[in-house]
Amino acid sequence: MGVIRDNVFSKDTYGDRTERLIAIQGNFASVQSELNAPSNIVEWAVDCETVYSNLLANYSVTLNSINSANMLLKEMETSIGVEYQTVRQLAKSLYVDNASLIADYGFNVPFPRRRSEKLSRVEQVLKTFEHHKSIAITPLIPEFVIDRLAEAKSKLESAIENVNLKKLEARHNGDVFHQRFDSDTKMLNLLKTWWFATMGKDHPKLTVIEMVNPKKARRRKNI
Repeated sequence: MGVIRDNVFSKDTYGDRTERLIAIQGNFASVQSELNAPSNIVEWAVDCETVYSNLLANYSVTLNSINSANMLLKEMETSIGVEYQTVRQLAKSLYVDNASLIADYGFNVPFPRRRSEKLSRVEQVLKTFEHHKSIAITPLIPEFVIDRLAEAKSKLESAIENVNLKKLEARHNGDVFHQRFDSDTKMLNLLKTWWFATMGKDHPKLTVIEMVNPKKARRRKNI
């Protein structure tokens, strides 16, 4: 953790901001009798660190949940590739002498790399199977492997939707957190201005709210 050595609140790291607000929430009441700050500062100081930390925690949780959702997505994408290749190899064995049936499924060309194209190819396989089944093509690819492919497709689509939802949630929580960060920055500046006007820049208790005399301001690097 860095040691707070200036009052440039807009440049606070998340850790700097936490330290400042912990100090203010914990110590403000002890200096208010001298400071006599207005009600908006008093009300903010009561739970400023609690509110900030809760919003930061929510934002962090959603960011972590995106990572978990992306890991699951990769797993499902691998799974659909495995199931597709199983069906493809069976079809090529069954229709070794009938290239047109293989082409119906799209098994005559490589499996796509792009996720959306993979889903389209699998959809082609599923629809072709149903068509071949309806016109009594024989031999027919075993239905149980088609069912597994369909399940893999469903799981991949669900994983994609889940990632999108997590990203949307993270964007929302991020917006709420950053709005709070900015509003806290304004309150910190207001508190500083009030303190300097009423108690002076050299008051020894200034450090209890993690602020410094601007003449002595400097910031140590995090180590």
